[in-house]
Amino acid sequence: MVILIGTHLINVNSMDNLIDLLRKEREVKGELKHGPLDLKNDRRDFIQEATEELLDSLNYLSWAFEKGQLNPDSYLKIDRDLRDATAMLLRGKDG
Repeated sequence: MVILIGTHLINVNSMDNLIDLLRKEREVKGELKHGPLDLKNDRRDFIQEATEELLDSLNYLSWAFEKGQLNPDSYLKIDRDLRDATAMLLRGKDG
């Protein structure tokens, strides 16, 4: 599949590859907005940040379902996957 990212057409051979490209694009945008990531000096709790983002995702997913943007089967599967990921982070953070 060929996708357009910015002004570039990119050939993507798998969904994982596409996700990695989109993730990197968000990372670059974040660095342009906030400056380069400095993990040695960054005091943020990235597990907490990821947990909060997953909780936000659950809200967005629910609202998308309520608007009719997702069918029930898709909604239930994605909701379950996000809940499982959130639970793993919460368990890992607490020991």
